[in-house]
Amino acid sequence: MFDVLGVDRLHELEKYADATPDLISAVIDEAGKLAAEVIQPTNQAGDCEGCHYYPETHAVTTPEVFKPAYKKFVEGGWNAQDAPVEFGGQGLTHGAISALHAHGSGEFKQTYLEKLVSGEWTGTM
Repeated sequence: MFDVLGVDRLHELEKYADATPDLISAVIDEAGKLAAEVIQPTNQAGDCEGCHYYPETHAVTTPEVFKPAYKKFVEGGWNAQDAPVEFGGQGLTHGAISALHAHGSGEFKQTYLEKLVSGEWTGTM
């Protein structure tokens, strides 16, 4: 990332002033730990149990092991990395949050963004 993409110069851009090479390296290290220690162990249960959609209620269930993994994901702030700073995020860009932030009405932003950024709610594009 540093040698080929020049990510070590990202902090030279005003919007990414906090993205120093040391911070980027630390984030990558922590992402690796999360993936190896929290997310990867859910793979087998995810494959065996799967997710289920119930059309009569429009409900979706996921394997139980996903819930504590998602909680750790949220506790680590990973869901907010790319959300708007004014809603508790870290200022990068991300699917449903970015679309709502860019194109949603003020009322929709106030209703949904904090809950999406906090990880209390999730969304898709």
